[in-house]
Amino acid sequence: VAVLTGAIGSLARPVLVVAHRDDAVTWMWLRNAAGVHVLAEDQLNSYDVLASDVVVFAEQAMTAFVTRSSKEATK
Repeated sequence: VAVLTGAIGSLARPVLVVAHRDDAVTWMWLRNAAGVHVLAEDQLNSYDVLASDVVVFAEQAMTAFVTRSSKEATK
């Protein structure tokens, strides 16, 4: 978290962290971090991605996002 918050200071726009809903540790660590916007993977949208300088996916969130996206693509 210290490395992330140190790197954020030089960015003009917030960092978007995509976390899984069940990842309580990530939510608790980053909920009050300045310059960080935490979003659940099922709430990810193009506006939040474009409004951020950096997008960081937690591993569990990335897996859930890719799984859901691939299921929707086959429909």
